[in-house]
Amino acid sequence: MFPINFKLASFLFFLSIFSLQAQQVSGVVYNKKTQEPMEGVTVYFNNTTIGTITNSKGIFKLDIQEIRTSLVVSFLGFKKIVQENYSEDKVYTFYLEEEISVLNEVVISTQDSWTREHKLIQFKRHFLGYSKNALSCSILNEDEIFLKFDEKSMQLTATSKTPIIIKNDNLKYEIAYDLQDFE
Repeated sequence: MFPINFKLASFLFFLSIFSLQAQQVSGVVYNKKTQEPMEGVTVYFNNTTIGTITNSKGIFKLDIQEIRTSLVVSFLGFKKIVQENYSEDKVYTFYLEEEISVLNEVVISTQDSWTREHKLIQFKRHFLGYSKNALSCSILNEDEIFLKFDEKSMQLTATSKTPIIIKNDNLKYEIAYDLQDFE
């Protein structure tokens, strides 16, 4: 027969294993119009590198890990959903609504003599920075960024209707960033 200390230690060990299980927020994402599950929807904690995408049945599971920022559900061409309060004991159902967007107007101007490549180089230099780690970053969906340079004000502006995906090879992370307004 084992001494009582061994039984107590075993009990505490098993209790700690159950308490170490990661808490998860989970749910399903549907297209509001068709009521069908949506695959490939990005679900992430705002201002973090922690996120996932939905599977073919629209299901996602995401470890909480002491995170208390809002949960963002986003997909190209659909309105983004921001869930401020969430808990691990509830399975969420999100319905993404198509975003009816107006195309950016095309402005032909002699005030913008910079090529897209030059604007993109300047944008990355000022947005990502100059450090060794910043130089290891790449933007995976550069074509989503709308860039404009105004020679009168000497100002470069950038916007994107979809989150830009930034990958850092040195620090081994990939994030989605909502680029709403950059000058």
